[in-house]
Amino acid sequence: MDSKIDTNFTPVTSASSSGVSTPVPSNTGAGHQQQTSTAGSQVQVSFDSGMVAQIDAIQQAVATLTASSHLHHANIALLEKLVMALKATTSKAGEETSNSGIQTGGIPTVPSLQECLAIGDLIENGVFNTIEHASASTSHVHKFLAFQRPYPDCPTIMAGLHLLDFAKDVRVRVKAHATVINEHLFQMHVETWGDSIMYHKLGFQTGTFNTTEDHPAETPKQYTMRWIPFQHPYDAIPAVVLWLNSLETCAGEDQRIHVIASDITKTGFRLYIHSWKETRLYTAGVSWLAYPAEAPGIESGNFLGRWGDVKFTKFSKAPSRVMVAFNKIHSNKKFNLRLTVKCEGITMGGMGWRVDTWADSEAYECGGAYIALE
Repeated sequence: MDSKIDTNFTPVTSASSSGVSTPVPSNTGAGHQQQTSTAGSQVQVSFDSGMVAQIDAIQQAVATLTASSHLHHANIALLEKLVMALKATTSKAGEETSNSGIQTGGIPTVPSLQECLAIGDLIENGVFNTIEHASASTSHVHKFLAFQRPYPDCPTIMAGLHLLDFAKDVRVRVKAHATVINEHLFQMHVETWGDSIMYHKLGFQTGTFNTTEDHPAETPKQYTMRWIPFQHPYDAIPAVVLWLNSLETCAGEDQRIHVIASDITKTGFRLYIHSWKETRLYTAGVSWLAYPAEAPGIESGNFLGRWGDVKFTKFSKAPSRVMVAFNKIHSNKKFNLRLTVKCEGITMGGMGWRVDTWADSEAYECGGAYIALE
């Protein structure tokens, strides 16, 4: 059975607080009196409409912050101040306070900072992918995952299947669940049973190479070749993308460099880095990406020249993101090296690309590689 599985998980706090109570009703006069019950006794409270408005405003600010799906440290500090200000304001109105807040009829309930964080900042979510954590074939994948910060109590983990890839000729058996749950971490499991076995087809693999791994910069070479093995073999020949990530050449010479992937197999490819004519190439660095060529939602390719178009064949809508970088540079030594590569007119069916210079710089044939994501 071929399968790869993404699992969404969301921890949900067990705190019983449901948020912030209804704000104080507006007043019709300059002052307001209300009878409230506290610890079995009757307390007369007197406060004016200005104080009511102040309580209302602070209450609304606390509610806005606690509704956030993720609070940064600066917002947590602000939330602390707001909670303190709200408690101080209600204290001035004659109310009694406690660690868990104030509950006196129409007066707003003041959530503690712990309760506020449980409502907003500590609701997390993430994705656990079996591809990243399994050997080639297994029936059970598991990993310990830590929360961004500790919970006040042991949370509940909601697990759901996010991505499935199963062969059609076997029974689908899969279960995602969490164990060993505490305030700091939990263990995520994805497993099959019976005669089912999960085969994990490794998808994206990346790496880098620099010519200094082949020879020192003090002895420049115009031609460097290196076999790049994949850590995990593919079932079919993958697509490979190369980008230049560094270079060092000699002044007074045309800038010439080209990186090429050749002899691509299921287990690796040959990386060629070369310059030509009088150009001395001291160092050059390359970033590479390999992925299954038939993978949905992604297309990549190379182009040469100064401008042109590429066609997309997989997409049902315009890609949401296109990344592009140089893999070939050839510029005139008489001018500063000024180059940029960019994409334009991106649609479901393709896009345009161009290599531009500015000021008095002059470029010859250049090249790039693109990665488009649906």
